[in-house]
Amino acid sequence: MKKEIENIKKKLADKYPNQPLEELSEQEMEKLVELLEDREAKKKPYYRSLDMVEAQAISVEAYGYMISMYNIGSLSEFSYEKVIQICMHLYFITQEQVSKSKLDKIITMINFADLNQNNLKEFIDTLINDNRYQMSTQKIKQ
Repeated sequence: MKKEIENIKKKLADKYPNQPLEELSEQEMEKLVELLEDREAKKKPYYRSLDMVEAQAISVEAYGYMISMYNIGSLSEFSYEKVIQICMHLYFITQEQVSKSKLDKIITMINFADLNQNNLKEFIDTLINDNRYQMSTQKIKQ
């Protein structure tokens, strides 16, 4: 344990040179080691690759964004799968790839709303109507 404490002290001193670490007692350092070990143990990687149809449904930029959102903790494994499910629904209805901006709306909705079957249908309808509105405004501009 002492070697781990010394390693952590060295890393913290390198990262925060202006912070005095001598003020921490050995018990506090041991708690810090345990906390860091627990955090590392809890963060398990989630390996998920898209199949061919899913890859057609989600743009590369959107998928990269989704992976980064998972890595920073904004998406759980469950919500990650929910996002893919919604993207698939949208793709089958609109026959258009889900863009990063649309994916951002989906992630926001999943994180801040309780989606049951009724809410999910309304949400997908909203996204489809939003897509039709954008297409209409583009035609008017032309």
